[in-house]
Amino acid sequence: MDKVLTVCLAFVFVIGVILLIYWIAGSWQAQGGGRGRLIKIIDRTMLGRDKFLVLMQFQGNTYLLGVTNETVALLDKIEGELTIETASSVNFKTKLAQLYKESSNLRSTKESQDDAGQDE
Repeated sequence: MDKVLTVCLAFVFVIGVILLIYWIAGSWQAQGGGRGRLIKIIDRTMLGRDKFLVLMQFQGNTYLLGVTNETVALLDKIEGELTIETASSVNFKTKLAQLYKESSNLRSTKESQDDAGQDE
């Protein structure tokens, strides 16, 4: 009879340890233990197959990233944390036109440098 009682108590002890570990792991993950604490993904939008725009916060700044299979590109940096007020004040059309203009200027500058290099 003592052996049966010992086996039952050992079984209850093992089940108790398993439940305790399960509870600790659940509370740890609920506190963000399973996720990054420095980087916070605010939003992610799929643009196409394996192409995303990611809005993330890191060290008090907000970053807009373009993500594909091959690369991650920084598209814009917003000083400070993004709030609803700052998000609504950023006009997407204006920002896109500005980025396109900067890209066009870089291309035309590179082309003129290439032309100048060929003339020599």
